[in-house]
Amino acid sequence: MIERHKVRHSGRAPERGWGPVPHLGAAASLREGLDETLTLIALGIDGALYRTLKSTNPIENLNGLIAHYTRNVKRWKDGQMVLRWVGSALNEASRGFRTIRGYRDMKRLKAALAQRVPSASHAQLKVA
Repeated sequence: MIERHKVRHSGRAPERGWGPVPHLGAAASLREGLDETLTLIALGIDGALYRTLKSTNPIENLNGLIAHYTRNVKRWKDGQMVLRWVGSALNEASRGFRTIRGYRDMKRLKAALAQRVPSASHAQLKVA
């Protein structure tokens, strides 16, 4: 398993034997996604659901659809207008959504998350 400390603080990439990194942007992306990847592994998620959740492609695709739907709006009046347009874009985009690969493992993911996150009744909420 990759040691988080080494990846975060060394400026070196594990796939290159911890040698110097020629592309710092790629190394930054690796560090950024490392916690999420290790979280999926720690939760016991593997297979098709792991491959789906480790990628940012679904959310990037959705962002692109929203941008396409709202491309002709030149002046946003207020936050309510933004919410209406984004809501309409999401509604329009939902027609093209497909089933998540690995959706059968969602129950396992839900159970693993329930074990790690205390329920609201047991957690003490801090008020600012």
